[in-house]
Amino acid sequence: MSSIKHVRVCVSPEMFKIIRERFLAHVNTVILTTCFDYVFGDAVERLTGTLMKLHCPGCRIDHPSQNQHICLDLQPDNPLYDELYEDALDELDAGYIKALFLEFAHVIGYDANLIDVDERFTKLRDRWGHRQYREEVYIGMLDHFRDRQLDVGMTYAEVLEKVREKVDLLKERFTEKQQKQK
Repeated sequence: MSSIKHVRVCVSPEMFKIIRERFLAHVNTVILTTCFDYVFGDAVERLTGTLMKLHCPGCRIDHPSQNQHICLDLQPDNPLYDELYEDALDELDAGYIKALFLEFAHVIGYDANLIDVDERFTKLRDRWGHRQYREEVYIGMLDHFRDRQLDVGMTYAEVLEKVREKVDLLKERFTEKQQKQK
């Protein structure tokens, strides 16, 4: 049986302020990292679903029978499953993911500059390529955070949907503007 001893430490107000700022910066970094991981994971899952429908013979011809849709029965032990994830990771648009994250951080009131977005993107892309890591860590994380409330009174999923609408609209406008200039 261990006993906890309470120790009083005297620190100057300046030192207390420094300790408090570093602690809050660390907490904010953890929150932002979780948000980026959620945005990234959601994008991979959506892209994988899109690719799955492209590879599914039933989806390609809009077949009414569920028996013709391999997308409904695609399990992690199927080699196509890993191929689709690899293809999704290769096709991810880093700029789009970053734009989603920056807007996500803005909506929830955090300074996105607390994390290195490029480094985090690269790290996650490498980790998602490993099936065991992807299934044990990130898929569970997506499910866990999807309906979790943020300080802004919305869930992760609601914030991301709002952000995705805005970023997609901006992307569409930018593309239209580029086409007009040509």
